Amino acid sequence: VDAKTNTLYASSAPSIDSTKKMPYDALVVATGADLNLASVPGAKEYAIPFYTIEQCYELRKRFNVLDSISEGRKGGKPLKVVIIGGGYSGVEMSLNTLERLGEEDKVEVTLVHRGDEILQYATDFNRKTGQESLQRAGIKVMTNTNVAEVMPTDKDDRQSDNDQQCQVKVTSSKSGDESILEADLLIWTAGATSTNTQRGVLNSILPRDESGRLVTGKLMRVRDTENVFAVGDCSRARKVPYAGTAQVAIQQAPVAAWNVFATVMNKRGRRDRSGEEYKLLPFEYLNLGEMMTLGSDDATISSLGGLVQLNGPAASIARRLIYAVRMPTARQGVTAAVESTGRRVSSARQGRQYKKRRKGKLVNWK
Repeated sequence: VDAKTNTLYASSAPSIDSTKKMPYDALVVATGADLNLASVPGAKEYAIPFYTIEQCYELRKRFNVLDSISEGRKGGKPLKVVIIGGGYSGVEMSLNTLERLGEEDKVEVTLVHRGDEILQYATDFNRKTGQESLQRAGIKVMTNTNVAEVMPTDKDDRQSDNDQQCQVKVTSSKSGDESILEADLLIWTAGATSTNTQRGVLNSILPRDESGRLVTGKLMRVRDTENVFAVGDCSRARKVPYAGTAQVAIQQAPVAAWNVFATVMNKRGRRDRSGEEYKLLPFEYLNLGEMMTLGSDDATISSLGGLVQLNGPAASIARRLIYAVRMPTARQGVTAAVESTGRRVSSARQGRQYKKRRKGKLVNWK
């Protein structure tokens, strides 16, 4: 991005031979955050991130591979899945992975989180519900734990049909003790980070913070520019960043859209009905609450500052309906409602329920 000349240069990665030059009157950057696994040795080779739609498809393939491995494994040895990150995605992924791959005698799920407690930014109600669901499902939770290295599995234990099999070395942030976790699958849901490297939209003079996020103000306009705006995870609109959630980005979008319109109209000398310049709008975040899926027939919802608190099957139904209503078009809303209901019925027929599993133990290394 050449902000001085209002020009965007784009090319098809990894080749730069076909660079396209595109002038702009206004620019909106909404590229999302960049997940950097290079900071943990071996993570890039073995971990499957859970951030983009392509990574979701890859994870689905890996689940299908694990189905075949589980059926052919001798002695009934359970699959071992390690999930990094105890935020919303990590908790949701842990419970849904256990449900997807089968009962606890078929799979062992371990959730690793570097913080003092999982879901630290969630409401008290959702945090408690999530913790209880993990315990009830028999998922091992390791808090105050950092990933030091990801290594290949020993040759004697390696399976030829699973190239993602690995060992995860973790350390306690309290005691410094080390432990090795065996993993048939390693899923990375920990927060996106950046090396702040000069590539993509960051290959520009646009100001950014230490995490590589574009620095904006309340107008969603990138600092030191007049016509460049940024929304979502790629931006930071205040000193303490907003949570990296879809709810924030969805609310930012119409504000940025109006401010683009106002910027272009003012540049062209247009005026509003009162004869004044179009005013740009400041962004004010309204926390509408949060929802989490805890399985195909379980969820938790907290909204209106705690006035609405719901969990269990009723919350699961409400969550699906809310997502359907929030779709951009009525057609997409109907499609989302029908497809999610179909998946729920299919899952119920297959008997993939985990409510009767043994209780787990919350591990807190101190």
